[in-house]
Formats: sequence, structure tokens, C-alpha cells
Amino acid sequence: MILEGNTRMSALKRIIDMPITHITCSCVMPKLKFIGEAKTADRFDAKRKREFQLIQHYRQLASMIGARRLVFSTGADQWDPTIVQSIQTALAKDPVEFLFLTKNQLFS
Repeated sequence: MILEGNTRMSALKRIIDMPITHITCSCVMPKLKFIGEAKTADRFDAKRKREFQLIQHYRQLASMIGARRLVFSTGADQWDPTIVQSIQTALAKDPVEFLFLTKNQLFS
């Protein structure tokens, strides 16, 4: 990961100190930063409250590092529509794109 200046280093330190999540994928390409999460199930967690916390965490993380895309992948046939709706609602006003991938897109 390429970080610039004290702001980025400070953000990285805060990310490392966050115990709430494990980042599955972090990628920096020229002018595009994205983070991702890979799950075998079609949800982040069985508990809705925990899912809400994770969505907010990804939102905060994306903001801190300047990520412009969040990629969520699952080994399931499709994402549960409620988690997709929750993510879309939570991130609607943020300058971030999100992409939902399923096993057919990942393994075909």
C-alpha cells in the first residue's frame, strides 16, 4: 500500500489498531484504491447489529484511506438482498462505488 504524508500514516495506524474486522483485500492501483471482503456465506454475519457495525467500519475505513471502491465477494450463488440493501443505504451519500460479486462471477 502506498501512503503519503502524516495523514495517511496516521490513518494506517488507526486501521491497524481497529479490532472489529479483518481486511480480506486491500489494493492500490494508480488513482484507485479499494478494499474488499470475501465471505463464503451470503451475509457478513448472522446478527444484523454486527452487520451494521461492519458496514459502518468499512465506510469509515474507506474514508480514512481514500478508497473509492468497496468490493464484496461471496462463494454463495447470490448475496442476501437485505445485506445489499443495507450497504447501498449506508453508503448512498458517500463518494464510493461498491461491487457485489458471487461465486459465478468469481469462478467461471
